[in-house]
Amino acid sequence: MSRVIRVSIVVFWLACTAWLIRYEAFPERFTAVLPGYKALLGGDLLVVDSWWKLSNGGHPVGYSRSWVELQESNPVEHYVVENETLLNVNIMGFSQRLTFSAQSFLDIGYQLQRFTFSTQAREYRTHIKGERIRGTRFRVAIDSGGAEHVTYVEIPDDTIIYSPAMEMTLRDLDPGDDLTVRSFNPLTQESMLVKIRALRREMLRVREQEISTTVLSISSYGTDLLSWIDSDGRVVRQESPLGVLEASTADECLDLVLDRSAKPDLLLATAVSCTGDIPDPRHARTLRIRLTGVSFSEEELTTPRQRVESVSAQETVVFLQSSALPEPSSRRLLDPKEKTAALASSAFVQSSDPRIVARAKEIVAGESDPAKMAQALSKWVDHSVENAPSIGLPSSVQVLEQLSGDCNEHTYLYVALARALNLPAKIKVGLVYHEGAFYYHAWPAVYLGEWIEIDPTLAQYTVDATHIALMEGEIKEQLHLARIFGRLKIEILDVDGAPNPEPAPDA
Repeated sequence: MSRVIRVSIVVFWLACTAWLIRYEAFPERFTAVLPGYKALLGGDLLVVDSWWKLSNGGHPVGYSRSWVELQESNPVEHYVVENETLLNVNIMGFSQRLTFSAQSFLDIGYQLQRFTFSTQAREYRTHIKGERIRGTRFRVAIDSGGAEHVTYVEIPDDTIIYSPAMEMTLRDLDPGDDLTVRSFNPLTQESMLVKIRALRREMLRVREQEISTTVLSISSYGTDLLSWIDSDGRVVRQESPLGVLEASTADECLDLVLDRSAKPDLLLATAVSCTGDIPDPRHARTLRIRLTGVSFSEEELTTPRQRVESVSAQETVVFLQSSALPEPSSRRLLDPKEKTAALASSAFVQSSDPRIVARAKEIVAGESDPAKMAQALSKWVDHSVENAPSIGLPSSVQVLEQLSGDCNEHTYLYVALARALNLPAKIKVGLVYHEGAFYYHAWPAVYLGEWIEIDPTLAQYTVDATHIALMEGEIKEQLHLARIFGRLKIEILDVDGAPNPEPAPDA
């Protein structure tokens, strides 16, 4: 029986950038960089408890609630900005619930003092806590599966704990006005500038009533989100590549928790359709494709087994081949800086955790040949980790405990086990062909004198040519897939060197 390709990269983007942390406030007009929380909370708070319902493909999938609390007797944590979000997601016929909660604690002068973020999906849980220790320096602890990872980051005082979909509701922003928000994403430990632009005034029908709104464009991670705000500065609608958010009531949103109606399959809805066919994809040796709808640079798509043949603003032609073990004569030493990065333990790839180290040594059973070690790990992950849809944040320690998940879980566990054995390994992110379309997918690469890409999710020691690598890295890098969703189109030009039959003309 053929394997079903299950991925959660799409859901990670939904979870991390759409509806993550959300609240409403009402500053005056700004045309430069927003000067932090003081600009947002320094005026009158007209709305302190807001609810939105979330839908995908016209079907309700959850809700998000945001509110601001005032603790008058506590000058250190005087304002508490909070969010809770619940999503009911259907992947390949399996319904799962994903929940978030987030809090930002500000002192009486509107300075961020600490923040928390938690997410849970089935048995997978992640908790992040950040605390100001001195000046603008924060201690950030990420607990995923009982393995705590601590980092220290600088968060300037004009920064907001922010996701690209967090709404800056600006009642006085006129069409043509621009605003830049300096933001920090707790999941990725990444600071960035988010661009907000008022596009136009527009009449919108909300609850059987026509109202005047301002349409905002929010640019981040290479994609644009659209938000509609009313004359009081309230968010009444927001559109992202994966769904729609609409202002609602508490009762309507809480009813969604009990809603068991059929939901659209998120994986199928976000698959990249293609022109042409690949009859036997798991044995494809070479593949030539044309990418349109998204502009790529040659550097983005060039890998040891991918070659960009031509690139323009309109299209990119790429030649791919299956991965193969290197000949002894072609092997080379890995650059020291690249090797250090490919052996590092991280918050979600916990390769130095004693549980990971012990299992890795057990799997290879004293084997010292790197290629045989890599193969043993691939077979063990393939046989031991149950293929099951997952929408939680991947963590190698939690996957080792649960032994269940999709391509991300397989990949994160493999990479951690490989690094524990001093085998440089990294995460590849992209697309793979399955039954007439390309699906978002993740798989590992291990260094064996050359970078060799393998796929334990599909039981492939070396990947076939239909694996299109778009980027590499963990959650921080995967979020940049947002710019591709709903835009990329693929045309198959050649498979295994033989021209692909021309598609039938439209009737």
